[in-house]
Amino acid sequence: LNPDCVIIWGYATSAIETLEGLGIPVLAYYPGSISDVMWTIHSIGNATGKRTAAQDMVNGMQQIIDNIANAIQNLTEDEKPKVYFELKSGKSVGPGTLTNELIEMAGGINIYRNATTKYPQPSSEFIIDENPDIIVIEDQSQKTNSDIANQEGWDKITAVKMGNIFRINGQLLTSSPRIVEGLTTFVGWFHPGAQSTITVTDWRGENVTLPRYPQRIVSLG
Repeated sequence: LNPDCVIIWGYATSAIETLEGLGIPVLAYYPGSISDVMWTIHSIGNATGKRTAAQDMVNGMQQIIDNIANAIQNLTEDEKPKVYFELKSGKSVGPGTLTNELIEMAGGINIYRNATTKYPQPSSEFIIDENPDIIVIEDQSQKTNSDIANQEGWDKITAVKMGNIFRINGQLLTSSPRIVEGLTTFVGWFHPGAQSTITVTDWRGENVTLPRYPQRIVSLG
């Protein structure tokens, strides 16, 4: 293939050493926050000669983030739902994870926000005591919503009683531009109707108001 460079996750140290040993330039990234993701997009754009495209992508992401921040900025702590999130592995998410940051940005309170590890092993007793308003399961999990709801004692949890058990594609919560799609999905669950429209600026410089979740889109290329 004779690549000019290889883009790789920063934790793949063995592969990085092998590639660099072969004289192949390596760009290694391991973004741990939303701002890191956007910086990574800038960096890759600079490296590939696509600075304008990268900047446009980051601007679009930031516009969505800003619109959401404005829509929920006046929420009180009591108005923020408590959220339990479960990965496909069965573990949850704690401080220092992208998912924890997204939950907070979407106006939720992660019940494992004060965990001592990034990926705590959930305790059924703790979850019942915390009584989350919303439960979100990574869609790649083998567990069904019924499996979650039918655990012993979970019938007392508000999220279960109200039917607020949601599933999300884990790819929307990883280090990619789609992370803002994960954010808007969370907002739709945590605060339905908080922002029914979104205004975006197209390439002409025109402001266009769209439904928050446009379902039917026609592209005329």
